[in-house]
Amino acid sequence: MITTQDTAVFTINDTLVPGTGGIAVRVGQTIMLSPKTIVGTVATVNKAIVTSVNTATGVIEVAFYEASGMTNDNVGNIYEMFIYGSEFKK
Repeated sequence: MITTQDTAVFTINDTLVPGTGGIAVRVGQTIMLSPKTIVGTVATVNKAIVTSVNTATGVIEVAFYEASGMTNDNVGNIYEMFIYGSEFKK
């Protein structure tokens, strides 16, 4: 049985801001998450908005745009993340 989640927590294990030791992710950014797969396989892509960031620990929380959220069978995988926009007030 596959269940879904509306939100998820991820730990970023990559320092994206050289010299600071922090991550370059902010609340309000929109991201795409895809499980890292073997070349030639198709990965499921989920779109989400970042709702919480702890720069000290590299932990982010996201809320998914898709009505079905992320399926639990993907929990525990290594993900690739692409920041593609934001929902900041203009």
